[in-house]
Amino acid sequence: MANEPGNQNRSVDTDVLRNERMANEMRESKQQKKIENQQALKEEQVEQGEVQAEPVNKETGLATKGKKKKSVSKRKLLLARKLEKKIKKERFDGLPFFSAIILAQIKDIIDILSLGTVGTVLGFVIGPMLGIIMWSVGESSITLKLKRVIIVNVLEDIPFLNILPIWTLVIIYMKVQHDNKVRLYQHQLKRLSK
Repeated sequence: MANEPGNQNRSVDTDVLRNERMANEMRESKQQKKIENQQALKEEQVEQGEVQAEPVNKETGLATKGKKKKSVSKRKLLLARKLEKKIKKERFDGLPFFSAIILAQIKDIIDILSLGTVGTVLGFVIGPMLGIIMWSVGESSITLKLKRVIIVNVLEDIPFLNILPIWTLVIIYMKVQHDNKVRLYQHQLKRLSK
């Protein structure tokens, strides 16, 4: 009986139906995962303030159709955080400033007293330390930082010009530049909070 043609057709039909059912279940599963991923992405965007959450219909629990608008308060918050990070990065005070100004003054005083001879030798020790401090302060581009370090080192290597307090002047100039940037960012932050 198992070998009868009618039973074989039913077996093949059952296999086909089972395969179709499994294929449909896989498609539904993929669609469900895609929907879940889209919802997770949307929730993440809402949390980060990139888009505003869509209103939800209380009866159905589904989101109503509407344009995605950026939340103004979220944008302000993100901008305020960026400004605070910039302010923190641009500050040139405390230990970095005082160590830089003291090292620069020591180097320049020795240059003046020794007419540049001992100062040149000392420059090989203090110069790299001051260069590292100059490099690590602020958000300036790499090329600007590199130019600053190279120019100061070249000026310090020119005989009789190295008697001038170049390092001290550069450190003071950097302090003024960074303080101006910090004031600008603080002003922008204050305007943002209004």
